[in-house]
Amino acid sequence: MRSLTTKLMIAFLSIGVVSVAVIFITARWNTRQEFINFLSDQSQSNIVTILASYHKQNGSWTGVEIDYVQSNDHTPPGNPAGSGNGNRFMPFILTDKNGYVIVPNGKFKPGDRIPQEELEIGTPITENGEVVGILVPVRVPFEGNPRELEFIERTNLILLYGALIGAVIALFLGIFLSRTITRPIRELTQATHAVSDGDLSQQVPVRTKDELGELARAFNKMSAELSRSVNARKQMTADIAHELRTPLSLILGHAEAVHDGVLKPTRKNFEIIREEAARLEHLVNDLRTLSLADAGELSINLRPSNRERFFRRLHRSTNTRPGKRTSLSNWTLPRIFPRSRLIPDD
Repeated sequence: MRSLTTKLMIAFLSIGVVSVAVIFITARWNTRQEFINFLSDQSQSNIVTILASYHKQNGSWTGVEIDYVQSNDHTPPGNPAGSGNGNRFMPFILTDKNGYVIVPNGKFKPGDRIPQEELEIGTPITENGEVVGILVPVRVPFEGNPRELEFIERTNLILLYGALIGAVIALFLGIFLSRTITRPIRELTQATHAVSDGDLSQQVPVRTKDELGELARAFNKMSAELSRSVNARKQMTADIAHELRTPLSLILGHAEAVHDGVLKPTRKNFEIIREEAARLEHLVNDLRTLSLADAGELSINLRPSNRERFFRRLHRSTNTRPGKRTSLSNWTLPRIFPRSRLIPDD
């Protein structure tokens, strides 16, 4: 069975790895697309500049489809293919200002009219503030030169290294966080085992103010209450043993004395035995009452009683003590209870 620490570590690591993987894939794709868009925009800007210069020199687009050699390198007019000028020229469609094709590419032929939605993504070619043509780019699969491909590969490699470093950091953070989070639980587990083995003095440190801290405080309170309850029960057991020993000793002593002939079997001696037996029975009944109270099964039967008679009996029982005699007139009877509900003693 896997521990909670292992489960948390796996969870943190999984979250970290998934997050890093998503960031890596997104960054890799976005970097490639942005680089391609940059090259496309740069090439399109160069083409617009060259074509605008061509129209200015010739006064029209006549012959542009011949002068512009659409080689594999897409070199501009006046620059032979492979001249090594370093400029990239993307495939395009050149139209006049009304959208009719002058230099075709793809499915369009010279004289065809380009749909308006495609013209809207084109770049106007202006001369003296007047539109003389529109350059409509044609997107084709990217085929970069070796330097461009090397740049993309190096960028992807850096992103991969960053992703691996992020995964390693996520692993160590997962281990640290899982052990930190489960530390109070481990302490509680050890303390619980110690309490089950009889060590009731166990207390755990409260390290946080969250739910785990509240759990630690509840455990400490439970442990203290349990220790107090056990100590009280031990003390009560000792007191009960002491209280039971006295009447038992008197009963056994008088019974043995009568049996051995040391004492005569007189009414007085039997009365002593009876009184001690009654006292012992009273103690046993008290113990039964305590056991019922501990079990939560003690029921109290209340019934109306005469308060004056109750206080007179209480007064008489108080005056039985030497030097403690008081007058009933000194007692202030409560007026808030016209009829008291008391526990009967009979």
